[in-house]
Amino acid sequence: MTNVAQRFEYRIAIRYSDDADKAIPIISKLLAAAHSFVLQNPPPSVCVNELGNSGVIIMVRIWSPSREWGDVRTEMLLKIRQALEQQGIRIPFSQRVVWLQDPNYSVPESPPEHLADKGQAKEP
Repeated sequence: MTNVAQRFEYRIAIRYSDDADKAIPIISKLLAAAHSFVLQNPPPSVCVNELGNSGVIIMVRIWSPSREWGDVRTEMLLKIRQALEQQGIRIPFSQRVVWLQDPNYSVPESPPEHLADKGQAKEP
């Protein structure tokens, strides 16, 4: 016996400077209306799942009919990205701050002033 529905999930990162409380309803509203094969019973699930290296990770879980699973998964990922970007919420890029130390230089107690406010480099 095959399953008539399959669940899939996305781990969508947004920048720390963006508001997860704004992103979650944008995604939830989209899932309720954007695709006829996004099942509403059981309902989609959208929540903050993790604080990642470069952003806040939002977990999105969706059920879809097994026969439509691949198409729904591909289409909805693009639609979620577009909906977030239309509201000014961006996907972060991986970043690292590398400090090179001169042997004659002592390490400062805190990061440079332009990095101290968020603990990360500013995006262009």
